[in-house]
This record gives sequence, C-alpha cells and structure tokens, in this order.
Amino acid sequence: MRQKQKQPIRLMKCKAYSREMMMSAYKAVKDDHLPVDRAAIMYGVPKQTLRDRVLNKVKISSRWGKDSLFTHEEEELLVSHLEGLAQVGYGINRSQLNILAGDLAVKLGRRLTDSKLSNNWYYAFLRRWTHRLKVIKPRGLSSTRAAAVTQENIDSYFRDLDAILTKYSLKCKPHLIYNLDETGIQPEHRPSKVITGVSSSKTQAVTSPNTGTTTIVACVNAAGTALPPYYVFKGKRTNDDLLKNAAVGANYAMSDSGWVNGEVLMKYLEEHFLKFVQRGSGDISQPILLIYDGHASHVSIDIVNWAREHNVILFVLPPHSSHALQPLDITCFGPFKSIFHNECHLYMAKQRGRVITKYDIADLSGKAYLKSMTPATIQSGFRKAGISPFDPTKVPAEMIVPSKSFPKIIPELPIRTMKELLDEKLMETAPKAKLEKPKANKNKTQDKKKKPKMGGKAITEDCTYFQLLEYQQQREENNTKEKTNRSKQNLHKSPQPSTSKGNIVDSDIESEIEDEDPANNCCICKKFSPPGLDQCDELVIVKWAQCTACGHWCHLRFCSQIRVVRRLSDFFCPHCAEREC
Repeated sequence: MRQKQKQPIRLMKCKAYSREMMMSAYKAVKDDHLPVDRAAIMYGVPKQTLRDRVLNKVKISSRWGKDSLFTHEEEELLVSHLEGLAQVGYGINRSQLNILAGDLAVKLGRRLTDSKLSNNWYYAFLRRWTHRLKVIKPRGLSSTRAAAVTQENIDSYFRDLDAILTKYSLKCKPHLIYNLDETGIQPEHRPSKVITGVSSSKTQAVTSPNTGTTTIVACVNAAGTALPPYYVFKGKRTNDDLLKNAAVGANYAMSDSGWVNGEVLMKYLEEHFLKFVQRGSGDISQPILLIYDGHASHVSIDIVNWAREHNVILFVLPPHSSHALQPLDITCFGPFKSIFHNECHLYMAKQRGRVITKYDIADLSGKAYLKSMTPATIQSGFRKAGISPFDPTKVPAEMIVPSKSFPKIIPELPIRTMKELLDEKLMETAPKAKLEKPKANKNKTQDKKKKPKMGGKAITEDCTYFQLLEYQQQREENNTKEKTNRSKQNLHKSPQPSTSKGNIVDSDIESEIEDEDPANNCCICKKFSPPGLDQCDELVIVKWAQCTACGHWCHLRFCSQIRVVRRLSDFFCPHCAEREC
C-alpha cells in the first residue's frame, strides 16, 4: 500500500499583503458580517491578524510594520530639506544623507552615537517617499552661471529684448530672428552602452585619440530654419579635403586654436551668414535680429560697424546665461552631440583599425547636424527661451533658484598680495632717511576707462555703439602713450636707486652708453660701463651695489674687491670704507 506523500505546508510570507487588503477584509467582517476565516481567504490576509483587529486586540489604525527611527512629520521635514538643497544646486548623496540622518537621530535623542545610519535605513526611507524623492545624476552647473541667472537680470534682459522687437516690428516675423552659437567637437567620442557577456568584468570601447578641437558654428531662426554648418579647424593652411562628404552649403575657416576669434567671426558673417540669411521679400533695408553670447571675440567695433551697415541688429545675451536663454543651448546642441557620438561609434565599428581624423569630422558631424537641427527642435528652443513667441515667463524657475544661494553684495576684504607684503617688510628694515613713497600716476588712473557692459543689450543701437566707440578710441590712445613712454625709457637704461641695504642691480655688457645723469654712474670710475669690460672674452653680467653710507652706486668686481652682496646686508663703497678705516 502506497503511503501518501506529505504535502509541504505553505506558510504565508510576512507582509505579503498590503494595508488596503487588510482594510477591505476588516470592513467585510464588520459591515457585511462575513466570517473571519472566509474574509481572510477572500482578501489574502492572515486569519489571526485579522481576528486580532476585529476583536480590538490591535487597533486597525496602528502603524504598519516595524516602527521607523523618525516619525512621519520628522521625515517629511527631512524630505523638504533635501528638495530645497537639490533646487539650489547642492543636493546630497547617499553617504551624506546617512551622516545627516545620524546627526539628526543623536540630536533627537534616538541614538547615543553620532555614526551614520546604514544603507538599509536609506533604501527603506526612499521606498517610503517614492512619491516625492528620486535618485538622479545632476547636470554640472558652474558657480558663475548659477550666480548670473537672477530674476533681476532675466527681467532686465526681457525688457530690452521687448523694446527691440517692438521697435523693429519683429514679434510677428520669426524668420527674421536668428540665434548664433558655437560648440566644440573632438574625434575622441563618448562611447554608448553596448551588450556584453555576463562573465565580462569590464568592457572597453575603442575610440580615436583627441587630436584637437574643431568648432562648428550653427545659426538658426525662430521659423525653424537652420543655416548650413560652418567649421573652424585648427591650423593655418586651408585644405578643401576637410569638407569631404560635408553637408550641402557647409564652409570652413582656419584658426590657430580651433576656436572662433574676431577675424573668423567677421569672415563668417560676410561670406556665410549673408549668403543664406532670409529677408522675406528680399529687401536689404529689412532689419534682422541676431542673438548671440557676449564673448570677447564677438564684441568688437569692426563687427558692430559691419552689422550697422547691413541692417543686422546684434543683441548680446547677459553674461553666463546662455544655458537658460539661448535656444541652441536649450534644445539643439544636446541632441547634436548625442547623435554625433553615435555616428562616431558606428564609424569605428565598421572601419575597425582606423581612427577618426579631422578629415572625417565634417562627414560625421554633418549627418548629426541634419538629424538634430529639425524645424520642431529649433522652434521648441525659441519657445522655451521665451523669444518667439515672446513670453518672459518661459524661463523655468529651477534655472533661477540656484542664484539665491549667492550673496548679492560681496564684501571687499583687505587682501594684500605677496609683493605688497615683501615691500612692506623691506620698508620696515630699511633706514627711514632713504624711504621714498612711490608716486601715483594720476594721469593713468584718470585716463583708464572701464569697458561698457554689453550683456543683455543690442550693441548696434546708438547709445551702446557710441559707448563702445569711445572706449575703443580711449584704449588706442592709451596704447600709443604706453608705447611712447616705453621707447623713451629704453633709450637710457640705468640702475634705479632702492631703499634696501646693499641692493644689487644687473646690467647687460652691451650697455656701453654713458648715462646723462652723473649721479647714476659708478662713484669710483664715474662711468656707466666699468673699465676693462671690453677685454673680457666670456659673457659677463655687471652687478651694482648701493653704498649704505653715501647712497652712491658702485660696480662690484671691477671697481670694488667685493663680488657679491647679500640682500639686506651693509655695503660700503671704497671711499666710505677708507674713511671708516
């Protein structure tokens, strides 16, 4: 007779039911008068647990599961604190949260030591607040950008932009509103995710060496039209092979660094921008608005004069705010970089053993340019930047919140340089009779003029244009004066007296011209160049020393037996040394 095999008893796992399931079973027993055993089976809850709540041995409103370290209200305050830190750009990671929660538990008297909490508490805390918290990788934001995007700067920018759009009737003409920007690309692309075996500990991706940066200049208008790409390659000699398989209409220029400078930008505007720009009816007198960042190479009097001649309104964005106000940065360059890296990955997979050179940049980036610069993407960038349609409220609040963590007024601290500290030390140790205060150059402080601020303004307007023109003229005059003074000083070069003891000054052996002032010559030989210098075959550096007693200068080695004088030590010329003897 075969014995029946015992079936294993299946025990219900702890917490295999939810609070809603227990509440439904409880209401079925209380309201519908359903037996406890049947209600437990119907709703999948433990019988004894349900019976304890029906008989009021355990309150139905009691806390679910094990008691946590903090109460619900305390955890809610902690969640609000984490949200605030992330908004201003100073979010904390897992380790920092464990340390912060450990300190909080000690202050509340829940723990005796200040050690950080475990990762078990961290993951349980995140599970309890999944509706408000999540873990992501933030995008880097420099402190200059975070401090620059303030509500005051944004309001001032949109006021000036509104005035320009209204003055030239451009709000209803999106095809006349352009945005110009540049970005750098390298042959060393960012690898994408790949499929690999489970046993592989670490997978590598072959990339090309970084041989330099190539700049691609992009220009789009609010109607969704993109001008052909313009490349700036590193080098001096032009080579048309650099544009092999490039996009239709693409052009290029060369620069020493591979970045845009004033000369390259002028060439781009004259030969590329005007060639593809749209003026609607073709009227040359129709003004065009060009919005771009205020880099030093973008703001020059030559570029402004060219723009005024061709009815192009140059509007400079506020400094360090292109990530929030520039359409190309907001929606276009991100997809362009991702597609470009993918194209490089496909090229390396097909052409195994070859590397990407600058002759392949135009081909690969041209494909990415056409795929990313779509009308929908471009129009979305102008819309999110609040330019077209014009809407100053389109700038998201999370772009402005980080600026609130920076003080509006930075106190000026009395910081002294190392040179000032050394000069002060020398003045303390030097004799008081020889102390001479440096004379302030009043003309230099009066002539120096600050460069006008160009950010957030249309620099082709008369008020800003004349300020820039005046600054440029003043700068040229100051440069001319400095060159004239420098040439006068180089005519007669002599050792300058100093307040320190035994000060040493070097002069070149080629300086054989006598100084016009006898006081600056040697007190022994009465000459600027020592006698016997022309008889030396080797290169000789003539050293001077100032006498501590009489204050005159003397040649060392030639007119004195002393060859070296240490700094801050006494030195006596041969005349004063004989008197003391």
